[in-house]
Amino acid sequence: MKIRELFEDESSEDLSLKLSAAMNQIASRVIDTGSKSKMNLTAILNMLHEMGINVSEQQFREMVVNDPLKNIVANVEGDDVTFIGQRKETSTSIKPNQSTDTLEKMAKRAANKRD
Repeated sequence: MKIRELFEDESSEDLSLKLSAAMNQIASRVIDTGSKSKMNLTAILNMLHEMGINVSEQQFREMVVNDPLKNIVANVEGDDVTFIGQRKETSTSIKPNQSTDTLEKMAKRAANKRD
């Protein structure tokens, strides 16, 4: 089925409504849990299939640039989907020299307390 067929026939409104409702539900869960990681496109398509919404990857990619999905999905990059309102991933890891500096400071403090 072509994307234009999806929006032209009478049942397309039902599919569009079902799809936007399902995507809103998925996005809400991701946002409510505070997840910073992107969601896998295959996982989303599988969830939609389990909900009775059969959409191919190509159809999904075409639909996210149009209403109503463009208001839910921020970006589809490769196999990663990011939702609007989802927190961005932040790197909180420390650099190797930072951990070495911290260990040296701790060792000095311990040596000073011994003396």
